[in-house]
Amino acid sequence: MSNQGLERGADPLILHFDVSEHALPTQAYEKGLSSILAIAENLGERLFSDQFSIEVFSYPDEPGGFISKTKIKASLKWAAKIASGIAVAITIYESDTAKNVVKNLTGYDLKPEHTVEEIETLFEKLIESILYTETYRLDRKLPDAINIDKSIKAKSDFYKSLIQNSKIRAIGFDRSHDFPIGRDKFPHHLSKDRIREIEPEKELVEGIIISPVTVDRDNSWTFLDKKSGKIIRAKMRDDEFKKEFLGGKHPLKESVSDDTFLVNVVYRMQERNGEPEIRETLISDVFSMNGKEIKESKTANDGGEKQSPDLPLFEHARFTDKRSRRTT
Repeated sequence: MSNQGLERGADPLILHFDVSEHALPTQAYEKGLSSILAIAENLGERLFSDQFSIEVFSYPDEPGGFISKTKIKASLKWAAKIASGIAVAITIYESDTAKNVVKNLTGYDLKPEHTVEEIETLFEKLIESILYTETYRLDRKLPDAINIDKSIKAKSDFYKSLIQNSKIRAIGFDRSHDFPIGRDKFPHHLSKDRIREIEPEKELVEGIIISPVTVDRDNSWTFLDKKSGKIIRAKMRDDEFKKEFLGGKHPLKESVSDDTFLVNVVYRMQERNGEPEIRETLISDVFSMNGKEIKESKTANDGGEKQSPDLPLFEHARFTDKRSRRTT
């Protein structure tokens, strides 16, 4: 398919609710708009390297069911000072994966250069495709490496709201009364939680021991991070220290003063529906306890940052003023 239809005069993104009367509960309407915004922001982050500020505008409906007309406004974050009226274009050096995803979801060819207005329309086409396509079909169209789990969760939440509202008989995405998705198909658009393991985070912590594990069990040590003030609960994975501690080599203080240690804390991370969370907290190394060195701490991680396992679909972007052809 050519890119004819991406011009800004094209129809907006439409949610057409088949209801028994010309009214729609506020919850369903708001969930539709919030889902559209969540999907748009997720696509902007994953497909366009988070270089757009996304806004969603809703327009009055027309007679016949309940029609919500929505337009996406995608403004370049760096372009706030550009004079109005300048045609700004995004030049995309796209990967084959990106081209295939856009083609599979919208039928449109991803061209080397799009105006921002065309990108806005492309957002709407992508959102419509995500909302229209059954979840298992989306999984077939999207490579596993392409993480738009937030979008799938927003879509699932939207259809849950439709299921909960018995007045909504079907939904469509144009002005016709041939609604393609009836109530019996709503469950096909739901999704279970999507879990992805991501790179662990590590930090060197000087901790005040609150609750040590003094028996040979895989329980969690509890300690206070002296720097941040946060309470940490972590399982011991320094087997040599554990053996020596239980054997009495590194005794706790008999006085009322605090027991302290210097440890390397590893946070095993995962993403749940695109949101990072800690799956498990571990102590990989104990370097000192109560001021006594146990092993050299030069191997301790200095607080490594999480690395995303996913690259944006468009790895490099250059923005151009089409009037002067200057790269900005």
